[in-house]
Amino acid sequence: MADLLVNTGRVKEALEVYADILERDPTQETAQPSYYFLRFAEAGDDEWRDRLLDLAEGQPENERAQRLAQQATPFLGYLPD
Repeated sequence: MADLLVNTGRVKEALEVYADILERDPTQETAQPSYYFLRFAEAGDDEWRDRLLDLAEGQPENERAQRLAQQATPFLGYLPD
């Protein structure tokens, strides 16, 4: 549901859904990185980006965390194709 909300531009509502999920399961593998990423994207607060990057580093098997961490990381010295 939260992903659908994001895809339709309803980010604040998606954040609420992710927050509800995380209240029940604070380490849910899709909601946790998504919540961190949206908080970072919405406010530009580096604390949330750092949390996302730490999560991705600590959970290399978490595909959502890896993908969102790449999106939140600026390119240094090069641009991808």
